[in-house]
Amino acid sequence: MHSANPPQAAPIGMDSADPFQMQFYKLAAHDIIERAKQFSHCDAASINAFPLRLLIMDGWWPQHNAGITKLFWEDHRNWQSALKKKARNYVTQRYQWDSQNHPEINAKIAKDLLANSGRFLKNGTDDQGRTNNLAHPALVGLIIDFFYTSPNTVGTLFPKVFTNEVPRVAVAISATALKVTLNEVVCGRGEVNFKVNVY
Repeated sequence: MHSANPPQAAPIGMDSADPFQMQFYKLAAHDIIERAKQFSHCDAASINAFPLRLLIMDGWWPQHNAGITKLFWEDHRNWQSALKKKARNYVTQRYQWDSQNHPEINAKIAKDLLANSGRFLKNGTDDQGRTNNLAHPALVGLIIDFFYTSPNTVGTLFPKVFTNEVPRVAVAISATALKVTLNEVVCGRGEVNFKVNVY
C-alpha cells in the first residue's frame, strides 16, 4: 500500500504525543490504518497466522514507520486474543464436561481430548466408517463465528479469499486456539500464551 500524500501527524498534544497510539495521527490517516489492519487480519487468516514481524511498505510515512508497525503488531495480538476468547466459549459449550464441574475431572477430560490424535477436532465417522477430521462442532462453530458472522469479519470483508472455501490457515489457527484453550483447562492456572514456538 502506498500513499501519494502521506497524512501528517496530528499536532502534538496531551492525547496525541505517542506515535504508537492511533490518536497521534490525523483522522484522515485513521481510515487508511484501519483498512491496512483489515488486510493484516486477512493475511493472518489466509497466509501466515504467526508473522515474525510486520512491516509497513515503503512510502508509508517513513518518519512514523515504527509507530505504525507497533500499532499493527498490537492489533494483531488483539485479533489473536479475540479468537482465543471466542475459542473459550466454544470449548465450554461444545465438549462434554463433568456435570459437577470439578476442575480435576475437566482437566483429565481436556487432556484426553488433546492426547487422542487430535480427538478435539474430530466428529464421529462418515457412512464408510472414516473419521470426520476437522469437523468437530467446536471447530466449525468457532470458524463460522469468528471469520464469517459479522460485517467486519475477514470472511465478509474479503469474499474472494473466503467465499469458496475456508483457508487452511484459518482452520489451523482456529484449531490452535481450541488447543490453547484446552491446555488452559489442563493446567488449571488460567491463561496460556498463544505462542508460535509452542503451537
